[in-house]
Order: sequence, then C-alpha cells, then structure tokens
Amino acid sequence: MGSGTQSQRGSGNGAQTSAAADTVTAAKGDFYRRLIGQYFTRKLLDTVARIRDACSSAHRNDPATQFPRLPGSRLHHHGARAEAALEFVKYVCTVFALDVPATNFVRIMRRNLLTLLGVGEFSDDARFTNPCERLVLPRVVCDFCNFCRDMDFCRDSDLLPALAAAENGTTAASVGLPEWRCFGCGSAYDRVRIEERLIEQLHALLLSYQMQDLVCSRCRLMKQDNFSLQCTSCAGKYKPAVLPDAVCAQIGVYRDVAQMNGLQMLLDLANWAHSNTRGVVSSGGSRHR
Repeated sequence: MGSGTQSQRGSGNGAQTSAAADTVTAAKGDFYRRLIGQYFTRKLLDTVARIRDACSSAHRNDPATQFPRLPGSRLHHHGARAEAALEFVKYVCTVFALDVPATNFVRIMRRNLLTLLGVGEFSDDARFTNPCERLVLPRVVCDFCNFCRDMDFCRDSDLLPALAAAENGTTAASVGLPEWRCFGCGSAYDRVRIEERLIEQLHALLLSYQMQDLVCSRCRLMKQDNFSLQCTSCAGKYKPAVLPDAVCAQIGVYRDVAQMNGLQMLLDLANWAHSNTRGVVSSGGSRHR
C-alpha cells in the first residue's frame, strides 16, 4: 500500500516537472519570437538599409565609409573591399546565435537581412570569419617593472597605429612611429629588441616551412625516404603538409605589421621571404625535398 502510494506520488511529481519544463520552453520561445522575430528584425532591417545607402558607390571615396587599414585585416584581402552592411549583418547574427534557444529565430532574421542586401544565405560571402589574423609575440617583459604580457600586433588596440591616430583625430602618417608602452608602469618598450624578436619568430616560421615533412595527397602517409618520387603505398603524389599559400598569408601579416610600425629590418625580411615563397607557389612546389 505504502509503495504504491509512493509510486503514484513519484509519477505525479515527474508529470508536474515535465509540465513546468514545457511551460518554461514555451515562454522562452514566445520571448525570443517577440524579441528577435519582431523587435530586432524590424530595427535591423531599417539600420542595414541605412548603412547600405550611406556606404554606396556614391560615397566610395569618403574615408568615413571605409574600414581602417589594419595589420592582418581580412577586410582588404587581395585588394577587395568589404561591404559595411554585409559585415554588420554577419557580426550581429553571429553574436545573437550564441544563445542556442534563439537559433531558429536568428536564422530567419539573418535570411531576411541577407535578402535585403542581395546575398544568398549559403553563399561564401555570407559566411562569418574572423576579420583579423593574429601575430602574437609572447612573454614580453618590461625592463623597468618586469611586467609580462603577450603582445598581439593585430588585435591589441594600444599597438595599432591606425586606431591611435583615429583616437587623436589625426592620420597614421602624421602620428609617426607608435610608442608601445607597458601596462604596468607606462614605460616605453625597446622597439629594436621587439623587432629582433619578431625577426627571430619569422625566421622560425620559414625554417619550419622548409624543413617540414611531405605527405601523400591520397593516403596522407608521411614520406619515409628522400628518393622516392611517389608514395610507396598508393603511388600518389607528395605534397607539403603546410601549403605555400598558407605561409604566404602569415608572411603577409608580418609585412603589414612592419610597414605600419616602421620596422624596416622586419619589412626587408618579410618582402624577401614573400617573393621567394611566391616563387615556390608558381613553380608548383619544386623546391621541396
């Protein structure tokens, strides 16, 4: 008798818990429908239309409608200019989609915004990618207070000359060489020492690229000797594990950092490395062992 009563109570509690969970889920769905499906969709349709009109071809030469030229930026890849309205849509929808219960409503909103811009929902242009590369110099120690930090020359705002010039209301050329200062005591870092470390880092990148192993393009097995021209397992062609295009992209980041920060020694090495690596690309990778 007692066990039957406890079983009935347990099943009743389970039903109540399930009903409460369904109620919460329905409330969340209604909340996101009103918040994203109605409020934000209407707001963003108006905002995106205004951004598109403000950055149209009629205002192409206006500096206020252009993305700042920053080291490692993918918004100026191969000379192409990113559209401000499209980038805004991709970033906003990516942030909203971080909340998993709102994914379906965000997907509908994203489709409507992309349709407004004439971009397909599944096209490459609509895919979100991080707008900036990274170039990190680890464990930089201040000579005065021993404060240690990792310096990212592509994403740390205090290391970007274009952002520092914008904050001062001037151009990057008129500001001159940026001063890299310690967060702990405000003292300036030794630029020559930092440039030498960046050169060592670029040297290590080039050395690892030249000394890398070759892998089969079919079965992905590593090359075991220095004489065979084809894979001994499947007769496939060998190729480098790290492709020249990927190395050229990393070298380009070093070159951008060197150009925008007046690091001449690093710039000379990056230019030399980029020209020689492009030679490897054009010759089909014949320089690899």
